[in-house]
Amino acid sequence: MKSKLILVFCLIAIALITGCDKKEFTYDELFVDGRVIGSINGVVSDDATNSRLANVLVTWVAKGGVYTTRTNDLGYYGITNLDPGYYDITFSDIEGYAIGKITVEIETLDNIGIDNYPTSEDFYYSVNENVPLYQLNSSLKGMVYASPSAELYVPAIGVTVVADFNNYDLADEEYTVVTDSNGAYTFTELPATANVDLRTMPFSTGGFDYAVATKNNVALITGGLADAGNIFLSVAPATPFLVSNNFMNGNFPLRSGLHMTFSKAMQTDGFEISLTETVVKAVGPIEVAFTFNWTDGIVLVVDPVAALNAGTSYTLSLTGTSQDGNSFDEDYVFTTQDGLVYTHTNLEVSQGSFIDFPIDGTIELGFNMIVDLANTKSVVNLYHETDDDPVVRDLIASTSSLSEDLMTVLVDPDFDLEPDQDYYISYTLYSTIPGDYETGAISFTTSSDLVAPAQVTGFALDEATDWTADLDTDEIDFKWNTVANAVSYKIFAQDNAGNTDSKEIASFNAVDVLISQTGSIDLSDFPEFDWLADDGWQTPFANGTQLTFKIVAVNSAGMGPFSTEIVVADETGDNSPSLGAQQISADNTVGATAIEVTFAGSSTEYLHLTTPASWTIAADDTISTNTVGSGDITFEIASNMRGGIFTITVPSGQNYTGDTVYFFFNDGSGNISDTAMMAVLTGTNFATTA
Repeated sequence: MKSKLILVFCLIAIALITGCDKKEFTYDELFVDGRVIGSINGVVSDDATNSRLANVLVTWVAKGGVYTTRTNDLGYYGITNLDPGYYDITFSDIEGYAIGKITVEIETLDNIGIDNYPTSEDFYYSVNENVPLYQLNSSLKGMVYASPSAELYVPAIGVTVVADFNNYDLADEEYTVVTDSNGAYTFTELPATANVDLRTMPFSTGGFDYAVATKNNVALITGGLADAGNIFLSVAPATPFLVSNNFMNGNFPLRSGLHMTFSKAMQTDGFEISLTETVVKAVGPIEVAFTFNWTDGIVLVVDPVAALNAGTSYTLSLTGTSQDGNSFDEDYVFTTQDGLVYTHTNLEVSQGSFIDFPIDGTIELGFNMIVDLANTKSVVNLYHETDDDPVVRDLIASTSSLSEDLMTVLVDPDFDLEPDQDYYISYTLYSTIPGDYETGAISFTTSSDLVAPAQVTGFALDEATDWTADLDTDEIDFKWNTVANAVSYKIFAQDNAGNTDSKEIASFNAVDVLISQTGSIDLSDFPEFDWLADDGWQTPFANGTQLTFKIVAVNSAGMGPFSTEIVVADETGDNSPSLGAQQISADNTVGATAIEVTFAGSSTEYLHLTTPASWTIAADDTISTNTVGSGDITFEIASNMRGGIFTITVPSGQNYTGDTVYFFFNDGSGNISDTAMMAVLTGTNFATTA
């Protein structure tokens, strides 16, 4: 596994003894690309045992010459005095190991992201690159079969099989063998990597041409013989096609080359390749610069010069001809992996408002994935924007760190910021995905030295003494005592139904000359406070819903503490219920079976779903010796929940004429109707009194 760490530091000899005095420069005095002195160092070790390897020959080319060094007893190597550029470094001359090879970039100050370094000082840039070497002690066997027809498989004799180690840092990336008379092959002395990709070369026998076949991620055994299983060759169609590729997986790495294997050998001269961003912008598709190389006319690697953009769609267009004269013309659309994206900051107090940041606060910049703050290209700068010239910004010393989940950058100024001042924070931050970064900037204002107002006292209802809320009450009056330094007062509400978070429902300007103020809220402006949303009737307090109100004083320094809370609920019963007329006689003296006396009741409120109604029976029957029992009466609520059917069952041989029954409705909040519905049962006609 490759381990990489970039370190950037300033090395001035006198500073090691006396320290560095603070120096300030104007932008005119700065040189963007000062003298960069690069170095590359690391440890060479055995990949299988992790033991360090001494006396490994390290070779590189610099300034037109070939240079060498060797690892010390601890496996450490070091290369110094390098100019910006790319360096190919090989690791060899150790018996029993494959030659290792890495490519390392020494970057310019501009690429590093440093734009304020003085030309009078050298800038030292160091790349730490640890290198694993692989023992040449793995073996691999397998079989190759040709299929000239759908159900026939014969051993393929004389097929060239290629072991491709392109995914590893090796100087020799390919090894080849040829199948024997049984179609078998065996590799010996392969690098002992975790796995290897296999492919066959174009093959012809018995009058048939066979397509290239691949087998990827074949596991190897350090010091042992692994079995790759069988490779099956199919008759190649005339038109060439891609047997395999590494980019059509929907998650292509940003710094990888596009690898593809063709079914047959292609004519590399004149083969046309283009790579573009698929999204068409105002100027058209964006061309992507790349290099490419062929292996045997079969394997093509397209290498973008710069990292691709994260979460972006690209089109690879390939046009050419196979060596046997068949055309190939295909477009492949692929998508790169998602990259680092800024998501939030505590500088934003509300949408689009970056004000009132505490002068002693820690700035938080949130992202969608882990931030690589150790990457020397990751830079966060905090500036003070001066009043004299908004373009000139003074750099503020600060320390950046990461949250526990590594997805939030914490910027802690070394000293408290100044109150009521404009600041500017810029960032270029890299993720752990090679080549992926996010850049941005935010302007914000600190809070003034004015303190937030004190807690509001005396918050109460400003209603009549006998006032109670009903299910559809939407206007409520409040009063409160004023507090010093308040600019406004805000009333918040929440309920015990679907609005459990406090919501601002009213705001009032502060009047300094008063010792108390009043204000009214109107819930009709907030349809979320409604028991049933689709009945055309706003009922904030229906069905036992309680609203909690609180008030807070506000100024430019922020909000003060919330006041004590006021809870308001429906405490008013139905004051105008109605009862329909009786149609059936209550005299069942001669009846052989029970009869049901029914009549409809109507309510102005939603009824309680469990106990929607109740009743009492008066002892004033002067006509019949029989008396209605409470168990003789039932109620069935209507579908609209605002009334229903009362039923009095008169058993056979009974006469309830003259009995008086008082009916009551119970609303959804449990309040009993203020007015009873009285019914005097009769044997002929039925009279009601409400």
